[in-house]
Amino acid sequence: MPKSLSADIKNDIKSALLAGKDSMEVANRFRVTYATVNNYANKFFPNRQRRLGGRPMVVSAQTKRFIKLQVLQGQLKTAREVHGKLMELGYYISYKTAINVLKSMNFFAAIKVKKPLLTAKYMKRRLAWAKKHQNWTTNDWRRVVFSDETKVNIWGTDGSWVR
Repeated sequence: MPKSLSADIKNDIKSALLAGKDSMEVANRFRVTYATVNNYANKFFPNRQRRLGGRPMVVSAQTKRFIKLQVLQGQLKTAREVHGKLMELGYYISYKTAINVLKSMNFFAAIKVKKPLLTAKYMKRRLAWAKKHQNWTTNDWRRVVFSDETKVNIWGTDGSWVR
């Protein structure tokens, strides 16, 4: 069973951590292990902020705010445009890093939703058709043939390969 630390040392560790000392520095000062200091830090301050791992961001917070504003205003629409803008600003980073910058600002890639080309004229026609057929009975609808197996291209091909 490991020996427990005295109340004085625990309080000294707590005050050193409150003063902003590094865990390794506190461990060396009180001649305890780094893990012991971290265990006590977790016990004393359960919601403490820890350093994030990994390499620090190359792009500054100010530049990220500028890019975020440009994206929200619609001046930069794609990751390629953001990458180009960052290159203009002197950040010589890869395209993937530009994507990571966007992700860090909670932006995500979205494919444009395909929807039917509806003009006001088509919408009026649809509404008129719906109103005309609104009171149809089940027997009326039984006389209609519904088929989802037919594919009709109105404006050219859909670009798929055919054999």
